[in-house]
Amino acid sequence: MYTWYCNDGKTKKMLDYLIVRRCWLSSVQIYRLYRGAELNNTNHGLVSARIKLRLRANKSKSSSSRKIDTYRRKQDSLVCERYMVEVSNRFEALQQCSESDSAWNTFKVDVLTTATEVVGLKWRIKKEWIGNKTFEVIEQRRRERLRGDMTLQTAQQTK
Repeated sequence: MYTWYCNDGKTKKMLDYLIVRRCWLSSVQIYRLYRGAELNNTNHGLVSARIKLRLRANKSKSSSSRKIDTYRRKQDSLVCERYMVEVSNRFEALQQCSESDSAWNTFKVDVLTTATEVVGLKWRIKKEWIGNKTFEVIEQRRRERLRGDMTLQTAQQTK
């Protein structure tokens, strides 16, 4: 597609480009040149493109990523009783609200804060991504490399 034509009618060149990264190339649906567009008294055509963007939403970490430890509430009777007393105390104070939306929001906040205070949150246990056996193999290969003995290492690589 030529974007510049000389006044003699024979000379034409591609001077104006539509630059798109390779990863966005499939997003370009239509590109086109508009000849005769009045662009400050020039011979250039107007290059236009229709691009369809497909964007992913950002996955933001929510503030409630840590869960309430419900297993602890079920197993420990003292925690269960304390939780029930705290919720009932907060519920008595809640009955004075007249609007249903505000009552629901305060009820939800009260139950969640009581649960986090009394029961507690679950602690996420991170697993080791490299096991002890892997560390032993790494240490053994390091010792062999320092000794200059590569027989075991090359035998394991050929398997």
